[in-house]
Amino acid sequence: MGRTRADDVALVMAPNLLRTTSDSLATVFTNSAFESKFVLNLLQHMDPRTIDPGYIPRHGMVSLQNTPTSS
Repeated sequence: MGRTRADDVALVMAPNLLRTTSDSLATVFTNSAFESKFVLNLLQHMDPRTIDPGYIPRHGMVSLQNTPTSS
């Protein structure tokens, strides 16, 4: 199976969300694979509505649909 956009997003986001305190490059590189998989799992399976039932997206098409149009 090839890489997906979610894989790419997880790879970019993981080091910013999960940062190791180790100075060892071996540890950093080893952890990066696990961190990326963890973030990918969040992207694929987390449903914000189950965490915060009042969650309303404020971006994308939903934002456009909820914005009143001016006459």
